Amino acid sequence: MRPTASPLSCLPLIAALLALAAGPRRAAAQGPVAPYGDWQTLETPHFRFHYPVPFAEWTRVTASHMEAVDSAVHALVGFAPTHRVDVVVDNPYDEPNGSALPFIDAPVLTFWPVPPTPRDDIGNWRSWSEILSVHEFAHLAHLTRPSRNPLDALVWQLLPADLGPIPRKVPRWAIEGYATYVEGRITGSGRPNNAWRATVLRQWALEGHLPTYDEMSSWRAFNGSDFAYLAGSAFLEWLVAQQGDSSLVHVWRRASARVERSFDDAFAGVYGDSPRVLYGRFTAQLTAQATDAAQALGRSGLLEGTLIQHLAWQTGDPAFSADGRRVAIVLRSGSAPSRTVIWSAEPPPPDTAGERRTREMLALDPEDVPATQFYPRPRKPLATLEAVGGRGFVDPRFLPGDRVLVDRLTRQADGALRPDLYAWSVASGGVYRLTVDAGVRDADPSPDGRTALATRCTGGACGVVRVDLRSGAVTPVLAGTPSRSFYRARFAPGARQFVVSVTDGGRWRLAMASVDGSNLHFVGPDDGANRFDASFRPSGDTVVYVSDRGGIMNLAQLDLASDRERVLTRVTGAAVAPTIDPADGSVWFLSLHARGYDVRRLDADTAAGHVVDVVGDYGAAAPPAPVARDTMPVNAVSGPRPYGLGPRHGRWMPGETYGPDGLAGAVYLTNIDVIGRLDAFVGGVFGARPQWRGGTFGLAWRGSRVELDAAAHSARRQPRYGSVSGTTGARYDDTRRGGLLAAAWTATGDEWRWRLRGGFGYERLTLGAPESHRTRTVMFAEWAGSAEQSSGPRAVLEQLAVHGDAGNTGADGVSRVVARGGLGVTGVGPFPVIASGAWGQMNGS
Repeated sequence: MRPTASPLSCLPLIAALLALAAGPRRAAAQGPVAPYGDWQTLETPHFRFHYPVPFAEWTRVTASHMEAVDSAVHALVGFAPTHRVDVVVDNPYDEPNGSALPFIDAPVLTFWPVPPTPRDDIGNWRSWSEILSVHEFAHLAHLTRPSRNPLDALVWQLLPADLGPIPRKVPRWAIEGYATYVEGRITGSGRPNNAWRATVLRQWALEGHLPTYDEMSSWRAFNGSDFAYLAGSAFLEWLVAQQGDSSLVHVWRRASARVERSFDDAFAGVYGDSPRVLYGRFTAQLTAQATDAAQALGRSGLLEGTLIQHLAWQTGDPAFSADGRRVAIVLRSGSAPSRTVIWSAEPPPPDTAGERRTREMLALDPEDVPATQFYPRPRKPLATLEAVGGRGFVDPRFLPGDRVLVDRLTRQADGALRPDLYAWSVASGGVYRLTVDAGVRDADPSPDGRTALATRCTGGACGVVRVDLRSGAVTPVLAGTPSRSFYRARFAPGARQFVVSVTDGGRWRLAMASVDGSNLHFVGPDDGANRFDASFRPSGDTVVYVSDRGGIMNLAQLDLASDRERVLTRVTGAAVAPTIDPADGSVWFLSLHARGYDVRRLDADTAAGHVVDVVGDYGAAAPPAPVARDTMPVNAVSGPRPYGLGPRHGRWMPGETYGPDGLAGAVYLTNIDVIGRLDAFVGGVFGARPQWRGGTFGLAWRGSRVELDAAAHSARRQPRYGSVSGTTGARYDDTRRGGLLAAAWTATGDEWRWRLRGGFGYERLTLGAPESHRTRTVMFAEWAGSAEQSSGPRAVLEQLAVHGDAGNTGADGVSRVVARGGLGVTGVGPFPVIASGAWGQMNGS
């Protein structure tokens, strides 16, 4: 049984949540929010949205349905926040995400408006803003339910952050699984209604690799962190199917009741046994359903292709050179940054050394049994491009000559990460940058290597752009909207048109267009299935792609002249990322298994025949039958206004110290806004007279690239009351009053960062009688920088900081210079090697 959490035992949780909320305010250039931009605010009755101007359209569309989200989630969850919710919209890392801070008195949501791709498990959506807002608001409705225990509620109201009992008691799988369950019930899309969730659960069950109950909340295996969403939501659906729609709400009501209960107690009181026991029954049934689905597929004959290479983790899409002799691919692991390698497309030569070792082994021991070679031998890379700064070069595509076009998340001047294009010279090993802050990825070069079609996500939508690979100039081709996004454009032979995936009515369809974006039209069946990852065959009259028709992601081929589809594979997991070998017309693709993706191959004339439809027939091992949901009603939204100083929230945090001279306590009060533009704080220290007592006040302004800080303090101590040797009997008091003004500038590059800060300080010191006083003035400047050069797991790190100040204490002038530096090397041995040193000089008259 999980013990009930007491209020004081959760102080570390409070500190973590406060640190998360305050993190961007302490290092604006490195944090996920840049508060100095042009931010605006718009409102609905229950929400305030704060956003940079480029996200105005996406934010307005999201806000116009947010009241309907509130109503729908409230009706299902049985609760909603009682305070207005602040929503921060930003895109610091160019990826789809969101988060919730479930403070009862000041709930905050964060939306990252980058639409998921069809290869994401959440890539099944009518609108990314709808899925995101429902999921994250479900967290608030779930987690801000207050305690009905009067003492518990009072204690938490008096603590620095008012947290309800559910985030303190409920494991991660139930928190994320429940929000995912709500996401699917309200929208009719999302993970519970996507083929991806069923694929993962089915394949992991078939391989006996489903997570244990404890692993469901935190698992370091491939895709492990996703199981809180995937298995968690499926487990909750299984429980609801047995006990009814209201049973989950009953668990949350029991967990927040006047009677203190652990999560296991609250759960068992509704479902009759502990979640650990019932999860075991769920996984047993899921394994049986997955086996039944696999047997149904097997009766029609599995067609999985020939295994080229057995790999693990998130293998990248293979790409062929123009002559078909080389293949570029991204390899990943759970312990090192990704790397891009080039293989020969030919099968590896026989393992003569291994055969010789086997003969020698049998000669020494004729009764020994040689190991069976179940998987192809690992291919030896012809060339390898290691990650830089922990971020790998991905999406490789061959250019004419010996170059490979890749993209990589690159840190920009504001600290955000955005993808840019690079060219890798295989012969020299050099890499040079082609675009700067362009936000483009997954580029497909034209046959002459002068231009490329790429995906660019801006303002909450992903469109197709054309990139001049000589100048880096970017030209829009197909513009995305909040309800329509494009994915993975690929040139047709001759480069006069291209094929691309596009969202349409809650699904991904294939479309073709002229190279300038004109004549956009859908191709392929209009049957409600998702289709994506399209590539042309060299003839140009057919495309090969992924289709989830029947509930499983298989490869299919479309004849463009007849618009007829032919299924190429029949797998139990998923077949994705097809690419055509120009030498023989075979199809190389990625095949999902429970530890990653293998590379497999299909002959050019392979066909699987009919589709085996598993939709709705095998529980969580197959996607459910689609259920239509009405679109969210539209609500009124206020006009935009400048963010200004934003909505403000106060927090307090206690502190204490204890020493030989007694106990001293401290209280700090902060007043902050949700993006960290202006922070104010005041603090007081009180207690034993020999220790410092007094107060401090400060302001921190981050609304411009130049950060400004101001602080004032007044403190006093009386050592004559102390008991420590050397202080007892001292006849003086020590009083200090002063302040500080400072300004700072931070600059950031891809592999470096520096910060320059300078200012002025003043302090008045009083010793003993009031007339015995001195003043201190100081002007200071400091520069601190760090840099990193890395290649794969190996890195060299440099740090240097220089501080200088000059001032007066009374009539005495003092100046000081201090320098610190360090050099570190990692990845070359079992332990990092670090050397550091410092130098200083002080002059006074």
